[in-house]
Amino acid sequence: QADTPRFDLQSRMMQKAQILKLDWNTIKEHLWVLDCVEHPELREWKSFADVYRYVITSKNITLALIDSVTMLEDYRGRLKYRLMELSRFNQVKGVTALYVNQRATEDFDKYAMAGGMGLPHTLDGTILVDYGRAYYKDQQHQLNASRGDLVRFVRVMDCRLCGFIRERIPVVITSDGFLRRKE
Repeated sequence: QADTPRFDLQSRMMQKAQILKLDWNTIKEHLWVLDCVEHPELREWKSFADVYRYVITSKNITLALIDSVTMLEDYRGRLKYRLMELSRFNQVKGVTALYVNQRATEDFDKYAMAGGMGLPHTLDGTILVDYGRAYYKDQQHQLNASRGDLVRFVRVMDCRLCGFIRERIPVVITSDGFLRRKE
């Protein structure tokens, strides 16, 4: 657990491990957190990239979660270049990376994201988790919603690794913080 009073990523992961009855000590032994909030020097791109490369290489990391990509670059126009650099490094090192990217509420049910439209084209897949009002007929039909209802859904927007269907799948966030398909 971090030394900060906030509910950081590591604290959230520990809680989820407990809920799922996983051995937190085993997870913690293999967990490396580069916390850009607690360590603001990591918000400077060169520092982050250097530390990221060092940890990936020296610890033989094969899975990376980057939450959130918007913390990597203040200027959104440059973000896709930063992620392309990480993606190339990850490909060379055999690292699977999951990138979390927040979006503006006005981008509900659209492909838009911080970093611009070029960003998803550099990734192997893009999964959208969204929340907003259902106004269009296809939204209402797929989500079993009335016009104007607040809805939450998951949709695969793109994937180079396998075939996919781009339909909206209704979901809920459970009281313990998990995303589950809405029945």
